[in-house]
Amino acid sequence: APLNVPVPAVAHLAAQGPGFDPMRLYASFGWLPAGTTVSDGATSRTMDWIDAEGPSISTLFVHQPGLCELQRVSASSETTELNCSDNSPTGGYPEFVVGRAPDIGGRPAYWADSNAGKFLIWLDSSRGWAVLQYFSSCSASRLPRGAEVIQLPKKEHARCISSSTLVNVARHATVGTPVGSLVFPAVLNRVPKGWQVATTFFTVQHDQLLANYLQVTAGRIAMSPNAGPPDNTPVLTVMPISEEKSTNTYCTASIAFPGGHPRHEIINGYQVLTGTAPTPLPPTRQVCAPDADGLVVFVRQNGAHPKLSVNALFSRLHLLGTDPANWTTRPIS
Repeated sequence: APLNVPVPAVAHLAAQGPGFDPMRLYASFGWLPAGTTVSDGATSRTMDWIDAEGPSISTLFVHQPGLCELQRVSASSETTELNCSDNSPTGGYPEFVVGRAPDIGGRPAYWADSNAGKFLIWLDSSRGWAVLQYFSSCSASRLPRGAEVIQLPKKEHARCISSSTLVNVARHATVGTPVGSLVFPAVLNRVPKGWQVATTFFTVQHDQLLANYLQVTAGRIAMSPNAGPPDNTPVLTVMPISEEKSTNTYCTASIAFPGGHPRHEIINGYQVLTGTAPTPLPPTRQVCAPDADGLVVFVRQNGAHPKLSVNALFSRLHLLGTDPANWTTRPIS
């Protein structure tokens, strides 16, 4: 039988209000099953997410009101999907509703599937949509309707998660309202008027939200952390060396400039590599410092007409050291 899902007639999805502040977080787990911890996340104008490490819960997403709606797949179909206009992991793969879930905070909730995984979705208090991604190694009879058995990596300790536990996680979550401010390890000074933060990635340590990746834009706001930066505006990665885990951002000639010939320079007293990465158009210019007072610093931007060169951007970075107690909530002065 068709699900009793209210589906409004929606001709165009448009964000309501100015959007989220990318320097704050609008999603938080209030409770998680034993063995699950919060690890990292991302913020943007239209969508935030926070990741959990554990054998069952994966990610909590929250979308700005107006960007997601329940819609019929077609006029002749009874299949309903949550369609989001922002270019996000959930927006890129619409969730198809497969069953009604218990209400969350007095508002409707549903079990949903997509090519990206399994989800519990619900309308939050601000009329934005919250999305809880989950996985499980339980037998199919123990899973919520529409879920499936997913084989976990051997390093994970498989543990069954029931539908009631998932609902409990959702009911304890805070979504759509600010739950904390990010702190940044550097301040970008003397930049063109109108430059603003569009996207931030962060890690969670001792309940602090430590920013380590900052996307800046001069005008158009990227729709989500996966939308990519506009041309000629910078992306900055600044993090303590002890946090550097990705070889994609490690500052060496062979990794940061594969096949290229970076120059060795000194900017603000720091030894850096600078040059153009041998990538397809548009050109990618970048400068990186493997050790700037204990920080790895990487500045890059695409496009042929930047307002400031990457060298100039690096020279205008005021680095705040490795102790988050000395970091700032305002990364652009």
